[in-house]
Amino acid sequence: MHLDTKRIAKFEALVRWFDDEEGMIPPNVFIPLAEEFGLIQSIGQFVLEQTCHDLAWLDKQGFGNVSISINRSVNEFKASNNQIDLILKALSTHQLAPGRLTVEVTESIATNSYTWDVLETLRGKGLTIALDDFCTGFSSLSNLIEHQVDFLKIDKSFVDSLMADKTKQVMISGLIQIASKLGISVIAEGVETNEQLQMLREFGCHYVQGYLFSSAKPLKECLMMLNAPEFEFS
Repeated sequence: MHLDTKRIAKFEALVRWFDDEEGMIPPNVFIPLAEEFGLIQSIGQFVLEQTCHDLAWLDKQGFGNVSISINRSVNEFKASNNQIDLILKALSTHQLAPGRLTVEVTESIATNSYTWDVLETLRGKGLTIALDDFCTGFSSLSNLIEHQVDFLKIDKSFVDSLMADKTKQVMISGLIQIASKLGISVIAEGVETNEQLQMLREFGCHYVQGYLFSSAKPLKECLMMLNAPEFEFS
């Protein structure tokens, strides 16, 4: 949700697995298994191709201004699994402008020069790049200076304690100011209350996502959200 326009600007592609016997299996269960058994590249490729298919479908519905983010894992950034070719081919197949797709990586996987070279090449082709789960793990402000990205995503764990923790308020407010001066947009994850939303707006946050607006939904239900009036908040 873009806080200035109060409209949906982006979606994040999320993978779900429904099994006839086990029911809904959450990604925190099957993604680590996919990583362990070498299946994550196949899942990542499926998500990439489905996302481009969905973007093309949104175009036909009149929403060619909406973009979608896809998450990429460390095991997908290998020379043998050329992300540059795979991503550009998927975009070309569906006749999509590169700027419609955002590649999200956690900063911890973007610690080697090869990964950054791939991300910078993709960005040079017109894609946008997001650092996910920022403020956790190996987060470093030096990376924002040395490497160009388009979005920072503040981790949900920081937003959860935003109202009660003055230190988190200072940190998030300062990060938004620094990112803004560097031309980077900030997305706050896990926004669930109007109080969190209001404080993030006061800090100058650019985008928010979370259950306050919607849980994960199939694409056709997302279209209903796009057709709805702007989200109302003061």
